[in-house]
Amino acid sequence: MPADAYGLSVTATSRTIQLIEPLRPRIIEIGGSRAQRDVFHERLIEECFRAGDPERAERLLPRGDHVWIQPRAGAPEEKRR
Repeated sequence: MPADAYGLSVTATSRTIQLIEPLRPRIIEIGGSRAQRDVFHERLIEECFRAGDPERAERLLPRGDHVWIQPRAGAPEEKRR
């Protein structure tokens, strides 16, 4: 079974993507802090790169309108960039 630079099998990486990706739309419902949601999202992107699928990773990168990069309610204006 082929492995990546970290010694993880490609099969394990693909399985991780299969398990995590469907949860993306519901991550807010699952709960946790923004930092915890960021870890979830970053892990999924990292696994896409490990699986040799940079196009999928690119599609998963947050854009300006993404909920995870929106300013928090009540945050000072200068912090909203």
